[in-house]
Amino acid sequence: MAMFNWRWWRSLSTSTTGAGSRPSGLQITTPLSYSASAADTVTIDTAFQVSAVWAATKLIAETLASMPVYVYNVDKNGIKTRNFDHPIAKLFSGKLNKWQTRIEFMETMTMQLVLQGNCYALKQVNGQGQIIGLMPFMSQDMEVALTDDYGDIFYRYCPHSAGTKDYSQDQILHVKCMGNGIVGLSPLGYARNAIGLAQAGEKAETKIYSNGAKPSGILTIDKVLSDTQRAAVKSNFSELESGVTDRLFVLEAGMDYKQVSMTPADIELLATRRFQIEDIARFFGVPSVMINDTSASTVWGSGIQQIVEGFYKLGIRPYIERYEESFKQWLLDPEDRGRIEIEFQFQDFLRPDQAERIKTYGEAVSKGIMTPNEARAAEGWAKLDGGDQAFMQQQMIPLNMLGTTPQAKSDHELKMADANKATNITNIHVPEIKIPEIVMPEIKMPEITLGSPVLNFAPNMMVDYVPPDVKVTNEIAGAIVNVPAPIVNVAAADVKAPIVNVTPEINVNLPKRKTTTKVKYDANDRITESTQLEENA
Repeated sequence: MAMFNWRWWRSLSTSTTGAGSRPSGLQITTPLSYSASAADTVTIDTAFQVSAVWAATKLIAETLASMPVYVYNVDKNGIKTRNFDHPIAKLFSGKLNKWQTRIEFMETMTMQLVLQGNCYALKQVNGQGQIIGLMPFMSQDMEVALTDDYGDIFYRYCPHSAGTKDYSQDQILHVKCMGNGIVGLSPLGYARNAIGLAQAGEKAETKIYSNGAKPSGILTIDKVLSDTQRAAVKSNFSELESGVTDRLFVLEAGMDYKQVSMTPADIELLATRRFQIEDIARFFGVPSVMINDTSASTVWGSGIQQIVEGFYKLGIRPYIERYEESFKQWLLDPEDRGRIEIEFQFQDFLRPDQAERIKTYGEAVSKGIMTPNEARAAEGWAKLDGGDQAFMQQQMIPLNMLGTTPQAKSDHELKMADANKATNITNIHVPEIKIPEIVMPEIKMPEITLGSPVLNFAPNMMVDYVPPDVKVTNEIAGAIVNVPAPIVNVAAADVKAPIVNVTPEINVNLPKRKTTTKVKYDANDRITESTQLEENA
């Protein structure tokens, strides 16, 4: 930053500029010359006594001050989440300085911006460099200068009740209207003639009515009067043109009264004052109907919503953009400017009536844009159970499906959909598991020759099932193999590809057997032949 040159500042009175240029030196916000002399002297105090100036300034200042200011975090996708802990968020949620709340601060700043084209505030910081307060300055007491090398801007505050003090650019929050880029142009300065004409019209009308609305005139007499007679006539007939007393005057001896001043109707005073309302409203960018000018339309009729929306888009929105960009530039650290935003909440300003709001919420909920609880929160209503889920009507189908019945899903697809819903797993495919069919081979029992009539037979069978190959040993015909359906457990945590371990349990039910023994004897009752048969019971 360039060093501040005190001697250079004192010489700035010879280096001034108007609206059309931007040389170095002291920057001027008012015209250097006027096309005509003002009908009356115009200052902030006198201008505020014109109802149109007061109403236009008050409308803009109060409208902007009523809008909350929020701070948001912005991610790489442009999604915004409100930040409650940022120092600027804490600042705008309470007092901006030891005297003013947010609304009072914004009213003061906006009044200066609307009238002077510039508003200034001193940034108050703590030991860590964080902004903890904003102190507004009066714009008419601030001087702004640009260094000779066009590198830096310096501010000098010159209040009438104290000495001057100089500040660098990074110490001041400066919001400006259109101008040369260094300072904004003053609407009050450029509207001087229009405001002066309104003041002069009000003065003239005040003078007429304070005089009983009597026009001035000349009393003529057809003879020469002495000084004493002339003084007596003037004293007796002075109430013809002054005072609020009305009485009957009798003119005699050739006297005749002739009016010389114009009446309010003759000079169209009422029309002039009405036109000045429209003219002043143009300077401040306010529809005259919004400062109670009822001459051209029926105010607050069916078109009020359109009037308000037009005023917001063309009148209020430019001020909001100026504030938001200045806040981002002068209140945020450089590293925060891409990920932190400061915004005015203007939704309530454009808020329609309740019937229209309910209709809008219904469309937003039915199209999946809002959840029911989000719509209720916008109205300040309590949440409902189950209202945090988004809904959408499913009535639109492709033309080629008209008159057709959608194909039903298989049992497996339905089960998997239920499982995914229950475990909140998406895009996981669990394959169907098919158990191979087990074919039991025919069992041929060996022929047994017994040397004794007693036979103990306890066949053993073991089946090992190793999918997908099956090994069966000691099979017996007619065995029944039951393989229950495998139990698949799918975990919900970070599943890349399901691994299914199947260990089926196999129960083999052997059929009941019976043994028949046939014995042959010889003549001496000795066993000559013994045959044993094994068959199903």
